[in-house]
Amino acid sequence: KIAYQKTGKPIIVQDSAFYIESLNGFPGPYVKYVNETIGARGILNLMKGIVNRRAYFKMALGYVEKTGVVHIFTNDISLGGGSIANHIAEENSKKSWSEIWKIYIPNWSNGKTLSELSPEEIDTHEKNKDVSSEFYFFARWLKEQQN
Repeated sequence: KIAYQKTGKPIIVQDSAFYIESLNGFPGPYVKYVNETIGARGILNLMKGIVNRRAYFKMALGYVEKTGVVHIFTNDISLGGGSIANHIAEENSKKSWSEIWKIYIPNWSNGKTLSELSPEEIDTHEKNKDVSSEFYFFARWLKEQQN
């Protein structure tokens, strides 16, 4: 809303959060702060002795239209569900944007963390996943608005 107020133009913002079930959803939207402070090692320390290692990403896209009305589009299954590894994996992917990639094992990755996957493996998954991204929902809504 602030960016819209400053520019007077429609604005699109995309953000993500990371939820660990056994930590009551922590770090959630504070994933950037967690990456900058305790990092992947800190998360693994919090997970010591915890059996339920399920985790997932949530993605959101916010759109402020030219009238100032805000619309939020969410995707609870981006990158699919997964789990927290027991170790910090080596970096293999050039697409990594977070320490989380070193400890997050997507359900579809055959036991590899995101950072152990090749860019081709990630791209293949992205191309083959269900049409359920926040961008898809936004595009569908935008098309409906034009009709």
